[in-house]
Amino acid sequence: MPQQQFRISLLFLGIIIIGALFLGTIVFHFLEGWSFVDSFYFVSITATTVGYGDLTPTHPLSKMITVIYALSIVPFVLYVSSLIAEHQTHHVYHKLRGMEQKQHLQEEEIEKAEQRLAEQKHQMKEQEEEIERQEKKLKEQTKINEAQSKELGVVEDIMEDVLAKA
Repeated sequence: MPQQQFRISLLFLGIIIIGALFLGTIVFHFLEGWSFVDSFYFVSITATTVGYGDLTPTHPLSKMITVIYALSIVPFVLYVSSLIAEHQTHHVYHKLRGMEQKQHLQEEEIEKAEQRLAEQKHQMKEQEEEIERQEKKLKEQTKINEAQSKELGVVEDIMEDVLAKA
């Protein structure tokens, strides 16, 4: 139920209930001779179906009016209660729906972040493997360079000997 329609219905029903409470208070004040406070108390207790029994109509006409009054006002009070409950339920439902959508979006973001993390881990592993291959090549090249350096040293020694003999 839209907010505006809910407010109008609640206002309309509230006016009916207040009018019925006011009218009932006046009727029982004059029929039973109760004070306005006692009369209002009685019609309120009757309208809410509590019925403590501390005040009871004594005249036959008052008893008939009580039956008619209870049968006419109780449905309005129950309907107002159900309207309020429906409105609150609707409000809570929309709040929960929004929270579910937000949670779903957060779960999607987490999945994407986990995928990016997995991709980064994979890239790091590939980079580490590339570094290991390059280190191997460097070690092999270093061994080759050392061997060539030794050969070069031997060749230089031979050349010095040859030049010294010549």
